[in-house]
Amino acid sequence: MTPCQEVRFVAAGEAIFAPLASTRLRVLIPAAELAKRIRVCLIPPEWLAAGRALDTLGAARALVIAKLGTGFVRAQPELIGGMIKRLPALRDEVRLVADVSDHYAAYGDEMGEPLVARWQEALLAHCEVTVPSASLAAEFARAGGRTLRVIEDPYESPAARPWRAPSTDPLRLLWFGNLGEINQAWLEAVFRNLASRLQERRIELTLVTHPAAAAWAARLGRDLTRGNERLTTRFVEWSLVATWSAIDACDIVLLPQDESKPWGRSKSHNRLVEALRGGRLAVASPIPSYVELADFAWVGSDLATGIEWVCGNADEARRRVESGQRYIEQRFAPAVVAANWLSMLGV
Repeated sequence: MTPCQEVRFVAAGEAIFAPLASTRLRVLIPAAELAKRIRVCLIPPEWLAAGRALDTLGAARALVIAKLGTGFVRAQPELIGGMIKRLPALRDEVRLVADVSDHYAAYGDEMGEPLVARWQEALLAHCEVTVPSASLAAEFARAGGRTLRVIEDPYESPAARPWRAPSTDPLRLLWFGNLGEINQAWLEAVFRNLASRLQERRIELTLVTHPAAAAWAARLGRDLTRGNERLTTRFVEWSLVATWSAIDACDIVLLPQDESKPWGRSKSHNRLVEALRGGRLAVASPIPSYVELADFAWVGSDLATGIEWVCGNADEARRRVESGQRYIEQRFAPAVVAANWLSMLGV
């Protein structure tokens, strides 16, 4: 079950796009791989909430309830309420698996959105649960979830790209990701600190995020340049191709994440994996999923120190990226992730 226009079966290896990263990584890429072995059907939540019978689609091995974004949940209270009421009956009808890719109860508590927290609580109470990281599994285990299984995000870019040493003048830094109320002020503080700390270098900071953030990026750029006249910013509207191009053009990928909050602490490996796939070293905050890959990045709380380390240790940075590319092929390739799904489903 995932937001989609209609009930449809997935063809083996089919390329399907969705703007939400978790839909691509947790649903569409695995579904295309799984379809090589089993029948996979995408079902809109509205279809299930209307009480439609699953057996009209054929015998079902399992119903996987995929991520519904926080915006979707907030905008659809009647739909979510109906789904919550239907979960006990669905559990009696079919093996019920919830793929929960973010700590939405933490988001709901912090942002004053109780329905988001209620949805997660219902999934943990009535479903087996799959998550993309061990840290999120640990968070949910403390909340008393039923069965927890870690199935990681696959990488997304079509080919690994080669390492390139930082050019350093200007030093091209890249941040890409989702911007929202929950992380905007924190990210601004991170970038202001970096601007203050990196006064000795010419810096070009590229921000790749959704189009609605253009005004925010412009304001942030003016603020950062006032604090460091040698720093300029560039905003790029998010797309897959734009993100891959930005990784290719940059010297260092920045992955700040607020490790003090459950919402940030439980994020998956996917952006660090994409940086490695693009042949670039990431300077990343020490959330658990990044710490797991610390041999292939620079991981620590002081990102400015990490940036200077990369500039002064090009040979070691190259070794980390190239060994990281070999490692992620064994752990995060779509076929590997699909095999983990097949194992969980008992295929």
